[in-house]
Amino acid sequence: MVITAKHHDGFCLWEAPSAVGPGGGKDWHSVARGPRRDLLEEFCEAMRAEDLCVGFYYSLLEWYNPLYRADTKGRKRGARLPPRRQYAEQVVNAQLRDLVLRYRPEVIWADGHWQAEAVYCGAPGWSASGKPAPPLACPGATTAS
Repeated sequence: MVITAKHHDGFCLWEAPSAVGPGGGKDWHSVARGPRRDLLEEFCEAMRAEDLCVGFYYSLLEWYNPLYRADTKGRKRGARLPPRRQYAEQVVNAQLRDLVLRYRPEVIWADGHWQAEAVYCGAPGWSASGKPAPPLACPGATTAS
C-alpha cells in the first residue's frame, strides 16, 4: 500500500526535516498543522498489523520551497536544472533519509522527475550498493509474469 508522504506543495504527513510551506512558513507537516499527528506512523502501524507492505509516494520537487525556487530560477520548461543543488542536498536527501530510517518502507515512489532529474536530486547515490534493488518480497504479494 502506498501513501503520499509529500506532494509537490511540500506538505508532509510526518514531522519532516526542512518542511517549508508557502511563503517560507516552517513546520509544513501534519504534526504541526491539520490533524497534528504523525500520519505516516499510523499508516505504517496499520499496514504492518495486516502484513501489508508499506510504500511512500514522495515528490522530488516543492513548488513553494525557497531553496527549490532558487535552484530553478530562470529555468525554462523542459531545460535541465542548473548545477545549484541546495534544495536537493538540504531537503530531499534529509527527508528521504528520515523516511527510510524512521519508517523502513519497502517502496519509495519518487515523482517529479520531469523537473527534478535524478542527477540533480542525487538519486545515483541513494543505492548503498550502486546496483538495482532486488525484487520486492511482500507477504501475500503476487507478481505478473
